[in-house]
Amino acid sequence: MHDETISELMTKIRFPILTALAIGLLMIGIIPIDKVIAQDYAYFEHLSIEQGLSQSSGLSLLQDEQGFIWFGTKDGLNRFDGVSFRVFRNDPLDPKSISDNYINSIVEDSYGTIWAGTLNGGLNLFNKIDSTFVSYKHLDSDPNTIISNLVRVVKADAEGFLWIGTPVGLDRFDPKTQKFTHFVSNPMEDNSLIDNYIWALLLDSKGNLWIGTEAGLDRYNIATNAFTHYLWSPGSDNGLSGTTIRALFEDSSGQIWISTSNGLDVLNTVEESWKHFTNEPENAASVSNNRIRAITEDLEGNIWVGTTYGLNKYDKKTNSFIRFFNDPGNIDSLSNDVIWSLLVDRSGIVWIGTLNGGVEKYIPSKQAFLCLRNNPGNQNSLSNNVVKAIFQDSKGVFWFGTLGGINSYNPKTSQIIKYAYDPKKPLGLPNDSIKTIIEDKKGSLWIGTTGGLAKLDPQSGDFRVWVREKDNPNSLSDDVIWSLYFDGANNLWIGTNSGLDRFDPSTETIERFGQTIGIPSTTIYTIIEKNGYLLIGTGSGIFEFSLNKGISHHYISSESNTSSLSSNIIRHIFKSKSGEIWIATHNGIDKFDTDAGTFIRYIGYRESQFGVVYGILEDNSGALWFSGNNGLYRMDPRGQNIRHYDVSDGLQSNEFSEGAFYKDNNGWLLFGGINGLNWFDPAMLEVQNKAPELVITGINTITGTLKLSEPAHDARTISLNYKNNSLVIDFAALEYISPTKTTYSFKLDGFDSEWRTQNFDQRSVSYTNLPKGTFTFFLRASQIDGEWETETLSLTIKVAPPFWNTWWFYILSAVAAAFFTLSIIRLRVASVTRQKERLEILVDRRTVQLKEEVEKHKITESKLSEEIEDRVKYTRALVHELKTPLTSLSISSELLADVAQTEPYYSLSKVIDRAVNRLDKRCAELLDLAKGESGVLKVNKQELDPNIFFENLYNDLVPVASNKGIAFDYEHDDSMPIMSIDPERIGEVVLNLVDNALKFTPEGGKVTLDVRSEGNGVIVSVTDTGSGIDPEILPHLFEPKYQTKNHNKGDGLGLGLVLSRMFVELHGGRLTVSSVPEKGSTFRFNLPGNGGNIHESPNY
Repeated sequence: MHDETISELMTKIRFPILTALAIGLLMIGIIPIDKVIAQDYAYFEHLSIEQGLSQSSGLSLLQDEQGFIWFGTKDGLNRFDGVSFRVFRNDPLDPKSISDNYINSIVEDSYGTIWAGTLNGGLNLFNKIDSTFVSYKHLDSDPNTIISNLVRVVKADAEGFLWIGTPVGLDRFDPKTQKFTHFVSNPMEDNSLIDNYIWALLLDSKGNLWIGTEAGLDRYNIATNAFTHYLWSPGSDNGLSGTTIRALFEDSSGQIWISTSNGLDVLNTVEESWKHFTNEPENAASVSNNRIRAITEDLEGNIWVGTTYGLNKYDKKTNSFIRFFNDPGNIDSLSNDVIWSLLVDRSGIVWIGTLNGGVEKYIPSKQAFLCLRNNPGNQNSLSNNVVKAIFQDSKGVFWFGTLGGINSYNPKTSQIIKYAYDPKKPLGLPNDSIKTIIEDKKGSLWIGTTGGLAKLDPQSGDFRVWVREKDNPNSLSDDVIWSLYFDGANNLWIGTNSGLDRFDPSTETIERFGQTIGIPSTTIYTIIEKNGYLLIGTGSGIFEFSLNKGISHHYISSESNTSSLSSNIIRHIFKSKSGEIWIATHNGIDKFDTDAGTFIRYIGYRESQFGVVYGILEDNSGALWFSGNNGLYRMDPRGQNIRHYDVSDGLQSNEFSEGAFYKDNNGWLLFGGINGLNWFDPAMLEVQNKAPELVITGINTITGTLKLSEPAHDARTISLNYKNNSLVIDFAALEYISPTKTTYSFKLDGFDSEWRTQNFDQRSVSYTNLPKGTFTFFLRASQIDGEWETETLSLTIKVAPPFWNTWWFYILSAVAAAFFTLSIIRLRVASVTRQKERLEILVDRRTVQLKEEVEKHKITESKLSEEIEDRVKYTRALVHELKTPLTSLSISSELLADVAQTEPYYSLSKVIDRAVNRLDKRCAELLDLAKGESGVLKVNKQELDPNIFFENLYNDLVPVASNKGIAFDYEHDDSMPIMSIDPERIGEVVLNLVDNALKFTPEGGKVTLDVRSEGNGVIVSVTDTGSGIDPEILPHLFEPKYQTKNHNKGDGLGLGLVLSRMFVELHGGRLTVSSVPEKGSTFRFNLPGNGGNIHESPNY
């Protein structure tokens, strides 16, 4: 996605040798010098504070053996995994933190240990297991410490020794013995350093150590302990070109590249020959600056040179440099021109550390998508970033329609001409919003705009314009022109926002053709011709139109027909080289079988949808490319092997424009969008097949207490105890080309039932409350388009059971249990024996006591039975004695009533009669009470209808209530089950309860008899609005001879309620009472459906 001037872009894509061409064009004056110097053809990705880098200066770079990228900055050491940074900074309170934040140099030794040289903190060792540091600092009092705390550069040799360059000399450090050996300059000794101020170190392929100093270059033969000095000899080409040596590098051919104070030198160590490169102000192919801080070589053999003014790529074949600079108008250019460090990683990415501009990534595979944009500081760029139309005319000139007018570019003259709307020019462009461009047979350009149709004469630069005229049916249907097409008869078909028009170039007349043939007033997006038919893509489907017969078919989308169009909005109809018709819709692309009139839908791949598709092109290999609102897709004609490209691959944006797609004469594809134009050769696009390294970056428990014995990325087995059985695993695929397209799949075998998938930014998984046992965590990563998939990584997790759930605990427990059981048995036997002896004595004693108590109980029971029997006999005798005179009194009162017809004798006879009846009732009650208390009272049950039974009772009592001036209501369910009850006893209960209620309810009050079904039985309630019952009396209400405080209203012995409860309980029910003083009382009893199981009264 590399911004370029159009002349530079076309220069590059037309000629294979870019530098030679640039020089040639420079010599003939086509490309301005400043443009060649200021810009080249590269797209850089930026990493800085906004992305998580601790500070914006990339002073040193390293890729370790796992694949992590390390950045040394002025404010911390950074480890990068492609998505996120882990920053290590000095903590004054933590002696195990890095000693200084200013990181000049990073190196990994042969054992995989990371070392960092700092500005003021000496040398630091990074412990990968617990992410702590060990620092080595200079102490004036100890000559065995590092020679200086200011470390410029650190290198590690194959033997594991570290070589440390400082401003006061060179150190060799042996990590095994922890010993520093100092090398310093001695003017009196030739076999010593040429100078103590060391800027650069290089360990070459032959085992030599090259030392760049302030005063020249040393080669140190480690095996022979011999120094060879290289000095600057002014005027001589057979040696260094300058003194200060700031950068050293050995290329793949064994040549040593040397940065001096006067440029760049190359030493052929075999031939001892030299080459020199210096900046030449008039030569754009020379190195951009003589102050060089970094040198490296990419996988293609190109040498990259970082200077304090720009980045340079040296092409050995042309012996020239291509320059890269920061361009404020180009967001894809270098962020800063001061280059401090360079690194080529294993995937071929060039990492560029800048001073205060962050770290840059140059990804070779993303350089294929060239990008044209508007650059406000460059007149030789697009007039507007929104590109709506692209066309190459018969002369090879390119025409770009934008929202800022038309741009033409002639690659032969490298000239750009811009056409924009100017109201002062009557023969100018009618509108700056360009929709489509086409060329007629005479070489004139026809341009569809949002302000009408324009015809451009390339010779004069004048436009002729046609617009809609309100009252002229021979004018355009609409001023917004979406599509233009010349058919075989040279008719110009015009797709407008309101229908289809036909323009006859010979007569220059316009016919609103859509209305004539029945195409509705809809947007016409695209028109092509096949076999004498026009296929017209609209906002209402596809119309197939025969130039001779008229409309033959109208194709629309149908939800119920999967062989129909996938959408009615048709953006583009494309005919491939093989004659296949492809349709770009608002729901993917369709393949049109014109013979069958059916469509095959391609609406997405994997789990993503194509969505809106604007245009389709075919490359030279036959693959289809289509643009939309989700980037670019490449698909083979069979609808397989789909590859998705988005902004992370170098596209101008994920959103492209309708109508902006074109294949040029050389087979390059052009797609315009909202942020410029992408131009690329599909054959240059590389597919990344090599999978990146997949690593576990962290393993810990939820509580953070897990201690590993090795780095997380090396761990293959971990053990957890039962208390810390919740785990967090962090992981990363160290992918730096397109990290956002990485997906992860993982499964904890023995715990997860299936594989789980997460996106690139979800690189952690937690497991809680793992049970005891052994589990295996499987992890793999893949590229979203399937270009690569890593091998499956595994981690064994062992969760120890609690100590009480282990085999040894079981054995110890069994032994202890056996011993304990045996001891208990012995103690128990002894105890049982003693207990038995005591029990025998106690049993003997108790047996005697029980015999005595049984005898006493028999005597007491016999006496009690005799007393109860005597009481019953007495009660019967008393009732009999009372019944005899009562019978005489009853007969006498009846006779007296018959003869005493005058008052007061007649009334006295009635009083006698009522008294006799009451006394007779009391006798009956006494007899029943005696039977109940002795357990001989019985009930005589009958099956009857409770509806009739209770209604008869109610009717008998209505006159009594009426005489007392009390309202008496009967409420009941309409249907109640047949019941088995003693009608006499239950009738007596109801009469007693109602009689009591009437007694204690004043005149004008109310008494209610309520009968309701309950299961197979009934609940009977008698409620009054009387004086109520004192709460102190309620507990004693059913005791004999106990009446309410209103005793003056009662009479007798108070046996009615006692007998009522007895009768109810004989039916298996229960009688209860509730009362509120001065508001009334409710007596309630239930009668079970089976009539209860009690037929004789219990003892009371």
